[in-house]
Amino acid sequence: MSWGIISSDNLKSITRLFKQVDKYADRNNFRRVYKLLEKIISLTPKNENEWIIKSLAYDALENYDEAINCLEYVIQQNPNNAYAYMKLGKLFNSIFEFEKAQKYYEKWLELDPEKTIIPDKKELRKKHAKSLKINADFEKIKKEK
Repeated sequence: MSWGIISSDNLKSITRLFKQVDKYADRNNFRRVYKLLEKIISLTPKNENEWIIKSLAYDALENYDEAINCLEYVIQQNPNNAYAYMKLGKLFNSIFEFEKAQKYYEKWLELDPEKTIIPDKKELRKKHAKSLKINADFEKIKKEK
């Protein structure tokens, strides 16, 4: 998934910084998360995971343009990153750019037809309804005996 080689010194620094990211994210201090991610990205400028996390921080800060820029960068570097397409679809949907959202959702589904990243809620509802019907039919049969 990542694009660059990380030195052992940078890896130690990144690990320490990510612990801080987790701490501040738990407190919803996304401005601090963003600043820490900037440090991480300076150590690993070509690692897509950090760019995705940075986009999530921007999203939490409601800075949708920057969140979109981060994810588009990920796609430029790795056109097969289904997660980035899915998140771009969500971001464009949230800013009411539905045609762009649809384009990114379609690409996500093309790359991830099984929807392994996020299950389709409609399918989950269908499965739930089917299981309720099976249970109701079973109860009906039990009463008939």
